[in-house]
Amino acid sequence: MINHSALEDRLTAIIKGEAIPDPPLPPKPKEEPVKKVQNPNTITYKQFFINEGYKTFNVLVTSMLYGFGLKAIFSTDWNFIGLLGTGFLLNHFLTITIKLFKRK
Repeated sequence: MINHSALEDRLTAIIKGEAIPDPPLPPKPKEEPVKKVQNPNTITYKQFFINEGYKTFNVLVTSMLYGFGLKAIFSTDWNFIGLLGTGFLLNHFLTITIKLFKRK
């Protein structure tokens, strides 16, 4: 903290024509070197591709199961691509609907 009479001393020095004294400043804290710490949330390429592969596999299997369920309910004769496409549409429709209702 600056001395309470620092301004008075400076003004008095100006009136008398003397050199202006420097205001007393508090000592500066010592700066410690910044240590670089690796972010624990950083993932490697291997972990990234494993995670994304798992998500893709999960979506494909879920879509296939939804497709088989719709095929059984409606007694249709869909090929595998039709089954997967219908299940994919139902999967995303349900995902979006659930996200909308969870927003509250």
